[in-house]
Amino acid sequence: MQNVKDAPRFTIIVPVAHSAEDVDRCLASMQKLDYPPDRFRVVLADCRITPGPSSRLRNLPPSGPLELHAFALPPAGGKPMGPHMNEYRVNEARNRAIERFPAEFFAFTEDDCVVPADWLRKIDGALKDGTGMLGGPDVLPENMSRFNQVVDAVLNSFLGTAGMRGGGKVPPDRYYPHKENMVVPSGVLDRVGKFPEENFFGGEMEMADRIRRAGYTVDYMEDNPVVHRRATTLKNFLILTAVRASEKIRLMGKDNPFLKTLRRLVPGAAALLLILVALSFFVPSARTVLAGLCVVYFGLLAIPAVAWAVRKRSPAVGLGVLFVMPLYHGSILLGVLSGIVRGKST
Repeated sequence: MQNVKDAPRFTIIVPVAHSAEDVDRCLASMQKLDYPPDRFRVVLADCRITPGPSSRLRNLPPSGPLELHAFALPPAGGKPMGPHMNEYRVNEARNRAIERFPAEFFAFTEDDCVVPADWLRKIDGALKDGTGMLGGPDVLPENMSRFNQVVDAVLNSFLGTAGMRGGGKVPPDRYYPHKENMVVPSGVLDRVGKFPEENFFGGEMEMADRIRRAGYTVDYMEDNPVVHRRATTLKNFLILTAVRASEKIRLMGKDNPFLKTLRRLVPGAAALLLILVALSFFVPSARTVLAGLCVVYFGLLAIPAVAWAVRKRSPAVGLGVLFVMPLYHGSILLGVLSGIVRGKST
């Protein structure tokens, strides 16, 4: 990595993979950061996945005192494409930005996010000796659709993430920063390496594991969220969930502690469920056990459903959680099984 002696304290790296409107909203929030403008710069890295953002980056408005840079990755060259693959060049974009725009710390967000004015200031205050990676929450704008609020609830509940996104609410060795809101010191990258470009769905997890193994901590800043316009449809949400689970299990299932547990637990749970369903046609006690498991499962689902209905002040969001969460878990199950099979065939 280049010498950071004369570089700013922060380089904010924003991979661009969504829409031109997202780019405008994100950039407008960067211009309002209440941090000395000579101590940070913003880099927009065009992943060249959709044409709209690429055209917008060629015609950026004046940035005022903000030091703003934009560049585009070279053509994909045969890498995977498709409606569910808008993340696959994000790590590549991050790495090229790291190489071209050195800093003492690299802050990462995404183009469909808006950062608060005090975002960098709070990051600076949260950094400490030994921090290898720093993360914070992402929150949904209030004006998003009910379905997107349901997705937000699913992805930020304990049952939806097994606590990995809970920050201070889970043991530090189980917390993984959100890709929309994280910071890594340049010295840590020098030691552990940059983001894995072949692992575009689990790059943050893989990076956090390497950082922990190198003796650093992965820390959480609870009071410093970014606003994330997480817009999707039920179909895309479930497909992407399965694809992400499959890729993570295939690439990291044998090394990451959480995924190793999932890799063992999911096939066993799936086999037990199939056996109970088959036996229920002939054995009354199997039907009783199956019914009991369903009662326990939906009883557990009721906890986040009620909590998020209260938090969002919407019974519809609570009902949506009860409907979407089982589908989400089913997508994870299918993705994990697919990743195990694919991992054995490679």
